[in-house]
Amino acid sequence: MSAPGSGNNSNTNNTKSTDALYISEVTDGHILRLWVPTASKLSRGKKGTIQRMFTGEPLNNLCNVYVYNETLKLWYHEHTIQGDPSRSGSLRYPSGTLTSSSQTLNGITYTTSASINSGNAFRGFNAGSAWTTEDYSGSTNYYPHNQPAGYSGTWVAGTYVGSSSLGGVSGEWIKMELSTSAQPNEFKMTVGGLEFIEPHTWSILGSNDDSNWTNLGNFTNTGNNFGNPITGTLTISNTYTYIAIVFTKRRTDYWN
Repeated sequence: MSAPGSGNNSNTNNTKSTDALYISEVTDGHILRLWVPTASKLSRGKKGTIQRMFTGEPLNNLCNVYVYNETLKLWYHEHTIQGDPSRSGSLRYPSGTLTSSSQTLNGITYTTSASINSGNAFRGFNAGSAWTTEDYSGSTNYYPHNQPAGYSGTWVAGTYVGSSSLGGVSGEWIKMELSTSAQPNEFKMTVGGLEFIEPHTWSILGSNDDSNWTNLGNFTNTGNNFGNPITGTLTISNTYTYIAIVFTKRRTDYWN
């Protein structure tokens, strides 16, 4: 936290470290509006060589270029380089912490839902919190380790035996709707050490109408994670306003 400055930056504010106004600004702890170019801090060039300094403004997607006048010992603004507006850094969806099932962050409204525990679906998209495919009383488990009564066929531990599905994929699902379409290329999932939140296999789906779904990839948890994130890449050629994860099998090799 800094104290407010006493003026705006400009080329006319360039001065020397011995100037009385500069000393006053430093003494008062102000954010300096004065530049003090020195050979040791800003120049580091050879005499007679044109020296330039570049200062970036990431939020404005631009870079300012300043040239040093050796005679006047001043830096002057020479040029502003504007960045390509079509380029941007990595984006995270959602861009912050969700605290409800419908929330707007940085201009995008996120609406979350799920096949079970839908009111807590937003927690599944936050770091440090969780959504589970089992009810919180522990009385419902649709991915049992042992073969349930009445099941026919060869039993595989952790197989989904519930009735939920999305996009033709059987399993409990969690879904996020965005008010503007997105084209994600990576996902990160943190799993816990409790059996009902350790997935074995899952599918990621995308849609633009919440009815017709495209399978964006099928994934398998093969490591011993216990709280460490699982990451994966998505090769997507379209943008989507709905992204969903369907958990198709639970990992049970360490539990009954």
